[in-house]
Amino acid sequence: MHNEAIISIFPYWDNNNVLRNYLYLVLPIISNSGETISAIKGKTLNSKKIDVLPIPLPTIREQQEINTKVMLFLRILEIIS
Repeated sequence: MHNEAIISIFPYWDNNNVLRNYLYLVLPIISNSGETISAIKGKTLNSKKIDVLPIPLPTIREQQEINTKVMLFLRILEIIS
């Protein structure tokens, strides 16, 4: 994952990309709870702010379950919308 204004994140590699997919889902939510600063293109987090953000990291199995359920809900919402 990469945000060109701030930092790149390189989660460890796993065959099914479970951690990558989990972080893709939760990092935007977590970053919105952090202390932001004003920037040219809006509010942003710098690397010092990101370093102190707590990121809940459940087991790989739980991450997979979260990923599966969120994707299911998103598919349902797309059908209904």
